[in-house]
Amino acid sequence: MNDIKPSKNLIPEVEAIYKIVLRNLQPHNYSQLLPEAQPVILQEAETLLLCSELSLRQKQLLFDSLNSLKIKNSPIPFKIADELQTEKKNSHNIKAC
Repeated sequence: MNDIKPSKNLIPEVEAIYKIVLRNLQPHNYSQLLPEAQPVILQEAETLLLCSELSLRQKQLLFDSLNSLKIKNSPIPFKIADELQTEKKNSHNIKAC
């Protein structure tokens, strides 16, 4: 039997979801989504913002993309913005070894 070994170049699931969500948060792409898909993308973005596997830079890009949409009553809570600011401050306080 030939066992198929996964390629080392496969993108981890979180990275793949991040790229899809980020692309769909671009205003033109977001406006082209089906109405029922828009809240799903927003929920995925919120989940990714709380994900420990993403870098601060990736989270900031997601947050900025969400803000660029200017969605009324956005489900993204203010605490996420606070967490990003706290994470950013903490990353500046890390001393090099």
